[in-house]
Amino acid sequence: MDYLHQAITNLFQNIYYLIAAFTVIVHLVCTLAVIRDLNNFTKHNVTPQMLPNFAWVITVLISGIWGLFIYWIMHHSSLCRRS
Repeated sequence: MDYLHQAITNLFQNIYYLIAAFTVIVHLVCTLAVIRDLNNFTKHNVTPQMLPNFAWVITVLISGIWGLFIYWIMHHSSLCRRS
């Protein structure tokens, strides 16, 4: 019985590590997408909305997909202010 308990514990621990690694990868990919988009803004002399570049990068790095969604709404959706 102790062996079964240990096996289930190891399984859940491995699943936790897999989900954590996936989360880190998703946050990094979202951040790299925002960095690339902000570089395009810089090339076209467009300033980002509400926050400077580094703040958007940090926000998306911490919040992941939700931060990317907010960034997209503020910069690329039909709801954004166009200059």
